Amino acid sequence: MHLARRETAEAINDFRKVIKTEPRFAPARFYLARAYLLTGNALQAKVHLKEVIEAVITIIDNPEI
Repeated sequence: MHLARRETAEAINDFRKVIKTEPRFAPARFYLARAYLLTGNALQAKVHLKEVIEAVITIIDNPEI
């Protein structure tokens, strides 16, 4: 919700909380990366986008997960 309203600081805090409890939850990482991009923090966005890509590859390689 915060991200849709461009409340990036709040969105970042919310997504970081989700990742703290569910570190492999790719959608939270994707939207966290998006929030970081909106703030101009491409380096942090890149970190989380890499995690998303790794999660997708893991799912593709292990469809039984």
